[in-house]
Amino acid sequence: MRRSQDKLIDALDCYFLTPSDQRRDAAWSIGVLEREMGRLGLSNREIATMMMILYWGSEIAPAFSHQSLDLRYLTRKCPLLNSIWLETLRLTSASASVRFITKDTTINGKVFRKGNRLMIPYRQLHFDEGVFGVDVDYFNATRFLNHPNLARSPSWRPFGGGQTLCPGRFVAQQTVLTFVAMVLHQFDLKLTGDQVLPRAGAGKPVLGVMAPLGDLIVQIKPRCQGHE
Repeated sequence: MRRSQDKLIDALDCYFLTPSDQRRDAAWSIGVLEREMGRLGLSNREIATMMMILYWGSEIAPAFSHQSLDLRYLTRKCPLLNSIWLETLRLTSASASVRFITKDTTINGKVFRKGNRLMIPYRQLHFDEGVFGVDVDYFNATRFLNHPNLARSPSWRPFGGGQTLCPGRFVAQQTVLTFVAMVLHQFDLKLTGDQVLPRAGAGKPVLGVMAPLGDLIVQIKPRCQGHE
């Protein structure tokens, strides 16, 4: 599936590199989406990826094949959706661990005295170019799709690690993926006007996920019954 998705992204990337006056036969909605995403600062490759996500709706569709939502399918059979989840955590999480110092320890000339506590932030690990690539400052929807081992890297710590590894991480994943899948399945979404994607509030210390600095206004319209 990943190979097919990569081929589709490559084809769409080439398409959007073609001058607009040479593809006037495209659907009106394609042009509108391309212009809106361009105003938000997305590159051609990122626009191609977003278009692929829109037209690859079949990834989550089987999760709704029964009367109830299949959580197992969402978490195990939707690689792109899960890649987006992991990449979002990489960019927005600001988790940290606290360790109790059991004996005097010296690191790079700095003495850490026994009996004190040490807080270790993990966010810096998520921007290690040696692990995640040179584009660490940018959202890449297929980063974990193309490199699934990154989610097992010691440099990826949105939920902490060791004995303090968050036991609720699976519940968090299921909750977020369920919400996203339900919204995409039941509603049509459209950005209103010219907007800039809000940045994460990196200036305020948090122990979980950083809040966005501002809102993104989205027009939501229920889909017609029977619409796939």
